[in-house]
Amino acid sequence: KLLTEKENIKLSTTACHPFFSYKETVTYPSERYDELIDRNQWLSRRTNVYGLHVHIGMKNGEECINFINFFLRFIPHLLALSASSPFWQGDDTGLASCRPTTYEALPTAGLPYRFNSWNEFENLYRTLKACGSIKIMNDLWWDIRPSPKYGTLEIRSCDGVATLSETLGIVSFIHLLAHWFNDNSDWLHSVSQPAPWILRENKWRAMRHGLNAEIVTTSSGETKSIKTDILDWLNKLEPYSKKLHYNGYVDQLREVIEKGNSADRQRKVYEKTSSLKEVVKSNIAEFENLKPIFN
Repeated sequence: KLLTEKENIKLSTTACHPFFSYKETVTYPSERYDELIDRNQWLSRRTNVYGLHVHIGMKNGEECINFINFFLRFIPHLLALSASSPFWQGDDTGLASCRPTTYEALPTAGLPYRFNSWNEFENLYRTLKACGSIKIMNDLWWDIRPSPKYGTLEIRSCDGVATLSETLGIVSFIHLLAHWFNDNSDWLHSVSQPAPWILRENKWRAMRHGLNAEIVTTSSGETKSIKTDILDWLNKLEPYSKKLHYNGYVDQLREVIEKGNSADRQRKVYEKTSSLKEVVKSNIAEFENLKPIFN
């Protein structure tokens, strides 16, 4: 805080700045960034966006693959709860979260592939390295990816979360889901796995509509409100929430579901003021307040 005050800097933690131009960005001098820009050119230059990454400890590779296949269906839920990037380069994108659009053009970004075993994943990893698609594991910019260096599964789908209380709520939701699946891993084999088109469609719907999305639940095209689905899971997770003393964090999520995520709140400020500067001021105020400011 003292450093930011000295430099006259204010902070916010949304997924992107509503009107700052990425063309004005000064890239930190490092070999890693230079290589990325050389390989991906304009695509790397415009990824001036921010996300929340959450690590979950894994016992082994096979467990990690099972958890990936479980969490794949929750990418839209986490994105809808965290969505905080409705504005980009001074424009209203019409999306709740425009952040994913800045990097999904990259061939190693976006939804991960579905694997049946750790061996399948290792084979793909070795092949991608052999053909020069990637150099290291960090070049897999998937929404969910293994992180062998730390022995974790890394959930990377969330936008930068606007406030500390929302961050705690979303991390708690991920933690509760992990605990539930650890005790109910057979569930994965008792339900049909979503087809790739459903996973992609549901992620898009969360990007576009946030918490107002209707997600596809069956291959025949049935849908369900994402709000309802999140609340149904929170109810299912209630025994774990009580055990871990997460009820306060879960209550914050319920309030966001009822009153709006960061994207909703930013748009309300803009509707009232017609000023993106006021939106930025509101984002700063929320960051400093540690919790959402519902107007």
